[in-house]
Amino acid sequence: GLGIKLKPVSGIMAITQEVESLDAMAEQARALDDVDLTLLVHFISVFGSAVLGLAVMKGALAASQAFDLSRLDEAYQIAQWGEDEDAKARTAFIRDETLALAQLI
Repeated sequence: GLGIKLKPVSGIMAITQEVESLDAMAEQARALDDVDLTLLVHFISVFGSAVLGLAVMKGALAASQAFDLSRLDEAYQIAQWGEDEDAKARTAFIRDETLALAQLI
């Protein structure tokens, strides 16, 4: 493994993670060249998850899979309340852009 062990969180409140795990994540980022580090930052931002971003960078998950996983809450909200056309178009654009950038890995 990568030495990254994260405590699960329920809800929206962050918790303090183990220093060793944060250091291991930082080490993974430091090992990347400029292009890959930029991609990692983009993926973390789009997915809202360092875990999903790193999984894509390491080849453990396809960018399309990570994107879909990152949108589970959005999919639930759409199922409950319906879909907003502007939000749908924005999500499609971000997905296409992210998948295009993933080709650089």
